[in-house]
Amino acid sequence: MPLPSTSTNDTKSEEANMINMVYNFDWSSTSLGPMDSWEPTIKTAMCMCLNSTFPICLFLGPPEWIFLYNDVFSEHLYQQHPYALGKPMRDVWPKTLCDIVITLLEGVRTTGKGHFKKDEFFEAPRVGYSEESYYTTSFTPIFKSDGTVCGILDIALETTQNVLNTRRLKILSEFGKRTPGWYS
Repeated sequence: MPLPSTSTNDTKSEEANMINMVYNFDWSSTSLGPMDSWEPTIKTAMCMCLNSTFPICLFLGPPEWIFLYNDVFSEHLYQQHPYALGKPMRDVWPKTLCDIVITLLEGVRTTGKGHFKKDEFFEAPRVGYSEESYYTTSFTPIFKSDGTVCGILDIALETTQNVLNTRRLKILSEFGKRTPGWYS
């Protein structure tokens, strides 16, 4: 009789599955070409991404911006995982979201400077509908040896609940100020 698995073992198994999916993906079918031909900086960023416990995505090969992400980031993709792996962003996300993110990515690519934004609004695709969502994101350029940007490392933390809770508390506080004595 097999031993019951613990959440730690389940997590490690999921991470191992994601790492296997990335290493076994046919990257030669993308504009990036086979993994052994990638820039060393992309390989390093990929290793950091896959081994991180924080949600990380790599957008590679501008202007297509091909997805490579870790297991934790897959939670942000909802029904698009594992389809999104190795696909250009435009094949995965709705046009409105792509337009916003590509503008940010292109800004990082052309300036060579990172972009950090706290509680940034995105209309996120959920299962069958779009939803108001907020993320704290950090887009960091990945440079080739010649100094050009060949990808962006995206560290993303969903902060929707924090933003909504802050908004609710503010409304309740305002409501309390306008209704004196209701609590007595």
